[in-house]
Amino acid sequence: AEDHGEAPSGQWFEKEKDVVLVLAPDAAWVCEYHPCEVLERKTDGSVRARFKVASDAWLTSILLRLGDGARVEDESLAKDAVHAAQQTLKMYDQIEKQ
Repeated sequence: AEDHGEAPSGQWFEKEKDVVLVLAPDAAWVCEYHPCEVLERKTDGSVRARFKVASDAWLTSILLRLGDGARVEDESLAKDAVHAAQQTLKMYDQIEKQ
């Protein structure tokens, strides 16, 4: 095996942050597929859960996938997803005008 030098210092997930999502019943499946701490299950099937997020790209992806089935409690953490959704809508608007 080749010598690739010293391993990077620091922890793998040092930029990890807690993100609390409020999930509609049809979006609650996310808790079955991704590690999270369920904080509250409501009688209507909705779930409030805390996720450890190390990648803003992952958070953006999951929020875009869930659409209006998910809400981020701290809206400032969703700014990348909001921007991506706005850019996508602009792109579709341009396609329709062609």
